[in-house]
Amino acid sequence: MLEAANALEPIEKRYWVHPFNEKREEEEKFLQFYTLIRQYSKKCFEYYRMNVNSFDKFLELISAGITKKNTLMRNGICAEEWSTIQFCNTCPAISRQALSL
Repeated sequence: MLEAANALEPIEKRYWVHPFNEKREEEEKFLQFYTLIRQYSKKCFEYYRMNVNSFDKFLELISAGITKKNTLMRNGICAEEWSTIQFCNTCPAISRQALSL
């Protein structure tokens, strides 16, 4: 009986690139977000916890160490996108609040 129940459970499929990320570059969602948030200094400060100029200086200091190389298999993530993801994951409550209208 237990074996029959286990046979009905769905098996989690593993992806090389998850469908959620498949069209990431095509749709340019990050580029749209990044361009838009830089236009609103208050929102930019709330999200990154620094102003646009400070964020640019921060990127100058760390971009060489965190920029990933493009390969035949996939394109690397740019320093701006990596930093944005890290800031969002560091304090998600503040990031979500900053994005609210």
